[in-house]
Amino acid sequence: MEENTKPKLSSPTPIQSAGFIFGATGIAFLSGFAMMLAKSKRSDPGDIVNDKVPDLKNMESGGRLAMRALGRATVYSVGGFSLFCVTVCALLGVRNLTEFTAKMQSLMPKIPPGKNSTGEDVDWDELFGTKSKKEDVKHK
Repeated sequence: MEENTKPKLSSPTPIQSAGFIFGATGIAFLSGFAMMLAKSKRSDPGDIVNDKVPDLKNMESGGRLAMRALGRATVYSVGGFSLFCVTVCALLGVRNLTEFTAKMQSLMPKIPPGKNSTGEDVDWDELFGTKSKKEDVKHK
């Protein structure tokens, strides 16, 4: 029999994982900033080279700018998520939440109920205080 000659890959340590995430984030941040700076230089090169101060009459107030940005971000996020939901429903061929639930239950594996340290099923209503132990005894 031949031995497997492929080296075993070890999983990265938490330090390596964090280093990768922060490195990728830093590179994305710096490249985005550099692209924005290059774009603004191309649009009006005299402003950056000469340190020209913008005309205050044509500037928008901070509050108004923030509200406009918030409005656009809201439209983009709600619209994007709605488009995602419509696309998923169209791909799955469902028309309402009941059909979606049934379809997901048929596609996904069943998750067994949680057990506590004594091996009993976890009663989530009791755990979150929505049902007391006395009510549970009455119903049994």
